[in-house]
Amino acid sequence: MQTGVAAHHSSLGEKDNRALASIFAAYTVSATLWLLFATAVGLLLAYKFGAPDFGAGAWLTFGRLRPIHTNATFYGWASVALVGLAYYVAARSSRISPYSVKLAWIGLVLFNVAAVAGTVALDLGYNDGNLEYREWPWPIRLVFLVALVVTAWKLIGTVAGRSTDDIYLSNWYTIGGVLWTCIIALVAILPWYQYGLGQVSVSGYYMPMKAFWILCGCRMDPSPSSVVTALLPNVDTGVMHERVALPSMTTVHPPH
Repeated sequence: MQTGVAAHHSSLGEKDNRALASIFAAYTVSATLWLLFATAVGLLLAYKFGAPDFGAGAWLTFGRLRPIHTNATFYGWASVALVGLAYYVAARSSRISPYSVKLAWIGLVLFNVAAVAGTVALDLGYNDGNLEYREWPWPIRLVFLVALVVTAWKLIGTVAGRSTDDIYLSNWYTIGGVLWTCIIALVAILPWYQYGLGQVSVSGYYMPMKAFWILCGCRMDPSPSSVVTALLPNVDTGVMHERVALPSMTTVHPPH
């Protein structure tokens, strides 16, 4: 078992391992910073329930801080963290080098540009509506959509070039999740879906979209050693690598 895992890691090459580790680490650090920021805003909101006069400026009102907290949590933290993990799982389970490292970095920049711009816009009072998770002005949501398209492109490219016959089950979930989110994000900026029943329908899809993203993350189910190896590729995690070496346990076989 250990020999098979070692051969798998060495087959990617040190350069590929370092590139994959750098991508995973960058996405993890970025997501963690957004988590800390969103948590801080949430704590401020909780404090203002007991001290509503604290921070009397317009940019510290509940109506502006609430969407900042929710959007930073979902788009800044959860989305970035899950995408970084999806990249890692796709490359490892497909047993190939990461497809287009450049796309991963472009996606990370776009995710953060959208999150920062959305946060600033909301705090300045530029709000695109009263529907949760759709408060960013549409040009900013368009940037986020482009980041999702880049993510889908990279994930599909990685899985399409796999060195195995089967597709690791988690990759079906993550690719499906990203593509579905692209569809929802696109529909949400179309003008005729901003009023009446169209607006209600899109809003109804936005809420389960959160759960679907989390479901995709749960289906990736990385072992603790996988995360350690991604951040510290030179660390020998020993027998804990066993799950990485057995992609066939959770693969989908093509019909005969």
